[in-house]
Amino acid sequence: MIKKLALAILIVSGIITQGIAFDLTFAGHYDTYSGSSAFGASFFAREELNDKIEIKASLDYYTANSYEAQCGVAGKIAFITLGAGFAYCIDNSVNNVVVPGLALELKLETPLKVGIEGSAVLSLAPANLYKAYSFRATGAFTFDTDNANAILKYSIKQSAEKQGLNHSALFQVNAYQREFPFRIMLGFGSDFLTKTEQEKLQLEVYVTGGMALVTEKAGTYFLRGKASPLSYRDISLPFELCLGVEFSLR
Repeated sequence: MIKKLALAILIVSGIITQGIAFDLTFAGHYDTYSGSSAFGASFFAREELNDKIEIKASLDYYTANSYEAQCGVAGKIAFITLGAGFAYCIDNSVNNVVVPGLALELKLETPLKVGIEGSAVLSLAPANLYKAYSFRATGAFTFDTDNANAILKYSIKQSAEKQGLNHSALFQVNAYQREFPFRIMLGFGSDFLTKTEQEKLQLEVYVTGGMALVTEKAGTYFLRGKASPLSYRDISLPFELCLGVEFSLR
């Protein structure tokens, strides 16, 4: 099911091939979700049709039990970018269910090298499209300098099949030197649950790190890791590894 959906989204994203820029990312994932080893895959494709409109598609990997696929279009007016499209929640923990939904995106760019980003996905119950199955909302501040960029992100997520509201906070810095082929990423964050019936604290603290090799014509190759040294959750993600490649055509 996931392979067919990913192929369909890639085909949609490649219908228009006369854009001014095209970005493509593939990644493989490994994690120890719920104490067992699991593997997954993800991709991201984006094509700029002109300096105002872009079309993109993605398959995001969260854990071995859930994915999120999106396909949409975004338009830029002055310093504001608005996007909308279709989304699919793929939850392998609930009989391999694929739930349709809607995706929205908002970006604000300022002349002070500070950006504001927001996105939301609302999935609808297959049996009743007037009833929400799950939702996810994310907000972020981005900061850019000559040799680094940073992001401060906060998101909430809830599923009809899982109790509790999941909160996630992340601070991440990507450092680089111009004309130097290596980039370094460091970050830390936390996940915690609210609106749960359990009295036990549901908190997880994690650190992230990674590096990337940038080549002039053969793409960018990256390796990222995530570890949870402190976890008070019943189901935790103590270790995650991601290996991938990015291509950009101008």
